[in-house]
Amino acid sequence: MAERDGHDYVGLVDVLEPLGTVAATRDGTKWKLRFERRNAEFISGQTQAQVEGKTLTLTLPFLMEAGAGWCRFPASGRSCRS
Repeated sequence: MAERDGHDYVGLVDVLEPLGTVAATRDGTKWKLRFERRNAEFISGQTQAQVEGKTLTLTLPFLMEAGAGWCRFPASGRSCRS
C-alpha cells in the first residue's frame, strides 16, 4: 500500500497474486491484467477500466509507476497498485 495525492493505493498484482494466477503487462499508457482467465485493461490517469469487456468506473484515477498498476484501496475510501 502507498499514499498518492493523499489517497491510499494498493497494487493489483500484490492483492490478486495470493488468490490465483495473475499476469500484468504494460503497453504505453495501458496496463493489461490477466487473472484466472479473466482480462482487464486500465489506462494510467483514467477512472474507467475494461473488465471482461465491460466498463468499470473507478473512484480515483488508475496510476502506473515503474510498470506497476495502482488503484484505490476500497477499505480506506481511497485508491489501488500492482
